[in-house]
Amino acid sequence: MNPTQAEQWRDIPGWEETYQVSNRGRVRGKDIDRLDKNGRPWRKKGTIHGQHVKPNGYVYVNLKSKPRKQRRYVHQLVLEAFVGPRPEGAEACHDNGDREDNRLENLRWDTVSENRLDIKRMGRHNEGSKTHCDNGHEFTEENTRYYGPRNDWRRCIQCLRDRGRTSLN
Repeated sequence: MNPTQAEQWRDIPGWEETYQVSNRGRVRGKDIDRLDKNGRPWRKKGTIHGQHVKPNGYVYVNLKSKPRKQRRYVHQLVLEAFVGPRPEGAEACHDNGDREDNRLENLRWDTVSENRLDIKRMGRHNEGSKTHCDNGHEFTEENTRYYGPRNDWRRCIQCLRDRGRTSLN
């Protein structure tokens, strides 16, 4: 995002009376008009909400409005407020792979399979960096069989032979 571009705020769907989210991935409470104990009006100023990072790397906030409480991922809030509701079967995806970068320009709704392909393309797949199979055989061109719906899964040919599988098609 262009640093000179103004931060835009939108109401969080379902929390329109109390919370807003920005295109930069920040969450704030809205100003609330109240009456003090003597009946005089005063305004409780809304503040930026603290964010937390789960062990899986995703950023969340705790939203509260008596009696309701909800823990929500910031990337989903940004997309819901600026793009619209999550399409059926879609996930919130980070274009640059950084789960803490919740700017609108870094987010999109996409399919589960596209999200998994992003993980592989960015080199974050937990199996993608393995150079040897579980039995210690090296994944070389001659010793690797690719399979799966997109031909992106792999097996060790030596292990297949050791298990007595003669057909490697």
